[in-house]
Amino acid sequence: MFERSLWRLILPLSIAAFALLFAACGPNPGGTFTNGSEAIPAPGYFHVEGDPKVAGQTMVLRYAGSDGAPSQISDTIERGQPVVIDRTDLPGPHTLLVNGTACRGSFEVRADMETDLVVHLTSEACDTSVLRTHIPGGFTH
Repeated sequence: MFERSLWRLILPLSIAAFALLFAACGPNPGGTFTNGSEAIPAPGYFHVEGDPKVAGQTMVLRYAGSDGAPSQISDTIERGQPVVIDRTDLPGPHTLLVNGTACRGSFEVRADMETDLVVHLTSEACDTSVLRTHIPGGFTH
């Protein structure tokens, strides 16, 4: 087998190589994630239908979250098209804006749930009403 002097050289090198490999590929590379520490909530969903169901004029719909700032995402509904929108967002209170004007009433987006609401449209204003909250796919629209 190997002579004793060769073992004195191979053994420390083997241990050093193993330690380096374990440090690079060990059970916690990077060391920054702690299991169970995730603080980002699951998204929720909302389904909007219009009253009347068809747009009487072109509308741009935006959504404001709990910070009150309008979302950068908008939906444009052309005159004569059905007013039906499905969106995903983080949980919290929301307000609907139609053509830059906030509708009366707010709605809550809940994690892993879908909120169905109706937006009542008149020439002067809009109002939102919550119809129901259910698990996604638990109600056919």
